[in-house]
Amino acid sequence: MRKILILFNPSSAGGRAIKRKGRIEKKFEKWNIPYELYVTDSEKDLKDMASKAAGEKRDIVAAGGDTTFTFVAEEILRSNNRDDINFGMIGTGSINDIVRGIGMDDVDHLLRGIKKGLTHKIDVGKVETQPDGKMYYFLGSLGIGLGTTVNKFVENWKEKGIMITKIKPAMEISGFIKGVRGSFSENKVPIKVIIEWENRKIERDVTILVFQNTPLYSRNLKLSPDASPYDNIIDCAIINTRSLTNTVGLALSVMRHKHLKRPEFEILRSGEFHVTCHQKIDVAIDGEIIEDVNEFRVSLLKNGLNIFLPDDNSE
Repeated sequence: MRKILILFNPSSAGGRAIKRKGRIEKKFEKWNIPYELYVTDSEKDLKDMASKAAGEKRDIVAAGGDTTFTFVAEEILRSNNRDDINFGMIGTGSINDIVRGIGMDDVDHLLRGIKKGLTHKIDVGKVETQPDGKMYYFLGSLGIGLGTTVNKFVENWKEKGIMITKIKPAMEISGFIKGVRGSFSENKVPIKVIIEWENRKIERDVTILVFQNTPLYSRNLKLSPDASPYDNIIDCAIINTRSLTNTVGLALSVMRHKHLKRPEFEILRSGEFHVTCHQKIDVAIDGEIIEDVNEFRVSLLKNGLNIFLPDDNSE
């Protein structure tokens, strides 16, 4: 068995992830899996180590949040050795939608699969942004609209040191309400977009537009429940709400899995989409924000990434 390189991001979950370092090491020792654990000290350090490991054809397990996984996966995918590398994920972030969506959220199941040498290929989302012409990858989702504007609102609160941000549940509820209300009042949403796919073309006003490679979005919400990294298809969820009240109502419907027939909601499915915006917008790619984009193309790298396949069979 090849020695696994664990790239551990201590800053995920607001720095609380470091408390899990010892437990993760004990899990690897319990399963008698050879490993080397490296604690990263910056985003650049994480990417550099992932790139170096990919160059050496090393199997990698990343421990962190959704953005950590995408950064590491990007370095693997940019390597000429990507077909020789297996990738695993241990969620230590505050959201962990990707590991849940892929089915890698149980560490023991993951390590049992590694021990047995089980691997599988998954699709990876690709996005080319304009006007910069850069290419990015995503494992989970890509979105525009309220997902980015609300997050920016909360980050602005944190920078100002507003007391409520120190109380996580209160921050999440108040941040969502004030962020959504502010996004409407400041005309940040709706965003007018043109979506093209398979010789079809539609124009929509969207408050949220999400392209999903896995079924979970924004803290375990099944916005596009059929999205899968195994079907060679991207799911595009279009949401057009008109107010805070309307947005909250739709969010409650999503939580109850009763949103698919609501008039504010629409799903498209295809292997490729082209989106043109009537204004420059921010795009969230698995948590990373790309600013000042007015056009982008979403597609798939089919069966592009080798992952360790978790094994839930205890026998």
